[in-house]
Amino acid sequence: MWDLAQRADARSIAHRWPGWTVLYGPGSRRFYAMAAWPVPESVILQARTAADLEAALHEESAALLALRQIPHSAGRAAVTGGFTAIPGRGPVLGANQR
Repeated sequence: MWDLAQRADARSIAHRWPGWTVLYGPGSRRFYAMAAWPVPESVILQARTAADLEAALHEESAALLALRQIPHSAGRAAVTGGFTAIPGRGPVLGANQR
């Protein structure tokens, strides 16, 4: 099986962020997180590393919490730098996509 460590990282992140569906794509070699609760627009984050995805989850959760579009059980909400995600503008992708 390919990328066992990355798959384990994705499972670990998913455990820490229960309101998000977290995946690792061995073909793309990227980590993905999707909001697992109803939101007006799809929220999909992606990053090249587990640490970058977790930073994006912190940032996006804080933004959604400020807009009252996140349940409190969806994960930790703390603002960190490096990612910009604006709900209502279609899928949100991590800064590493650029």
